[in-house]
Amino acid sequence: MAAPDYHLITWEKNYRPGQWDPQKRAGQYVLERTRNDAQDKRVYRFEYLEQDWAKNPQMRQLIVRATNPRGRSVEVGILTDDRQRPAPQVIHLIFNRWTQENDFKYLDQHFGINQITSYASVAYARLKDQVEAKQIKSGAYKALEQQAAQLRSQLSKLLLSQHQYPRKSARRTERIAERSQKLAEVQPAQAQTQKEVSRLEVLIQQQMVRLDTRNKRLLDSLKLIARNAFYRAFGPFKTAYNNYRDDHELFRNLTQADGVLVESAEQVEVYLLPTVNYAPKLEKIVSELLAELNATESTMPDGTGRRLRFHLGEKSSLQVAIVS
Repeated sequence: MAAPDYHLITWEKNYRPGQWDPQKRAGQYVLERTRNDAQDKRVYRFEYLEQDWAKNPQMRQLIVRATNPRGRSVEVGILTDDRQRPAPQVIHLIFNRWTQENDFKYLDQHFGINQITSYASVAYARLKDQVEAKQIKSGAYKALEQQAAQLRSQLSKLLLSQHQYPRKSARRTERIAERSQKLAEVQPAQAQTQKEVSRLEVLIQQQMVRLDTRNKRLLDSLKLIARNAFYRAFGPFKTAYNNYRDDHELFRNLTQADGVLVESAEQVEVYLLPTVNYAPKLEKIVSELLAELNATESTMPDGTGRRLRFHLGEKSSLQVAIVS
């Protein structure tokens, strides 16, 4: 294997339930999931047996009976090439795949991970030593192949019509002869045409280019860093707020809030002005989090060493003045 530290875990496609044998049960596993808050838990129970996969003995097959909190059970097959990972961990990973899928969606929606950040391109001629030279059907061969397939299709319909309606038709007989003659001409030409060519050479001849993704890789790395920084800061708020219905939305609103800067020689004070009207309990949570942030003695990144302090401001308390 090219990457021995990477393994495949996937659902068994077209698995047919009914293969569960309670006599061969290897173990069981219990998974707890939270819903709306930390106390709102749901328990899912799993029983499993494991064996070599009949279609490919190099793969490990787990047959799992999963039971949800309402007592409804389903039987599924899981395949993996990982022989060392414990079965409960394999089950946990595949049944929690939705967390990864949701994270991809979150990265796309809020951090723009799928955005094309550069339209720079590089010619395939410059990539000659970097791109694998795959063989593809030549354009001429594909054109003759499609023409032959079209002629066979037309001829088969005409012959079927002749079989179903035996009465002679001069027009139909003429068309059968015409299609047969063309097919007899196309087949030798197809046999004499070069079937495969280098895809890379074709792209070079056509002066094709490929999107240069180097800038995107850099910006995607920065977006992942921003995502990780967001989740690290979000953790304490999630625990304190303990309401999973809208905690992400509220915290994002706080991180994107407008504000007012009050600068002095020793510090810079930031008065955040969220667009959400906080209830007293939520306002207390946010104020406490900002107090904990201020206790870390963060400084301005401009090299002045000034302390950076955050406060929860109110628009109604602002006074705007023109300073000449």
